[in-house]
Amino acid sequence: TPTFYEDGDYVRALVPLHTELAGGVYKITVSTKGAEETFELTLEERSTLSRTYDAGSELINRARSAAAMTEYENLREVISKTKSTTKYFSGKFVDYRESTSIGGIILLGYGHTRTLATGDTYRMDGVDFMIYQGTDVPALNNGMVIATGQSAYLGNYVIVDHGLGLRTWYCHLSEISVSAGDTVKSAQAVGKSGSTGFTTGSGVYLICTIGNTAISPYTLWSDGVVY
Repeated sequence: TPTFYEDGDYVRALVPLHTELAGGVYKITVSTKGAEETFELTLEERSTLSRTYDAGSELINRARSAAAMTEYENLREVISKTKSTTKYFSGKFVDYRESTSIGGIILLGYGHTRTLATGDTYRMDGVDFMIYQGTDVPALNNGMVIATGQSAYLGNYVIVDHGLGLRTWYCHLSEISVSAGDTVKSAQAVGKSGSTGFTTGSGVYLICTIGNTAISPYTLWSDGVVY
């Protein structure tokens, strides 16, 4: 169920489409005070790219155990219940691939499948970037920091709320440069790239969520939020 936010003379809702949904046309019906309208959303088929991940058993048992994933899922649930009444974002979101200050290289993208040495597979809910250790990690857009911390799976993380329920998560950081409650500008550093949490090298794991659903960031880079 979408969450609606006041935005000037309008109320708006960003509707997340889960990566497990099959391609096709989906219908959403909005009703208010006796009026009703149905919208059609066209979802393209997802890429089937799959790669193995050279993570040792010690790292898997420590950072991607059942307990570690429960901790992550509980954090996602808590964050999904927070609600900002301010729309902070504006324009396109920072693309790490094009940023001359960060020079991010994608190791595995959103929605792709990763296979571990244990034989377990999972679908990526974010984008895994290879970035030199200690590089400043920019916020993707204007926002407010709603959480910072450390978890077994994410390592050191920062979560920024951009408004209308849209949030970005910056994970595997070596250092955190902001605190909960801070407002940040687009491209402002929120921390430094690192190798904490479930990772075999230096980088940043970037997750975008609406509510408790992880979404693809790619259109945010190319177009921003268009309505």
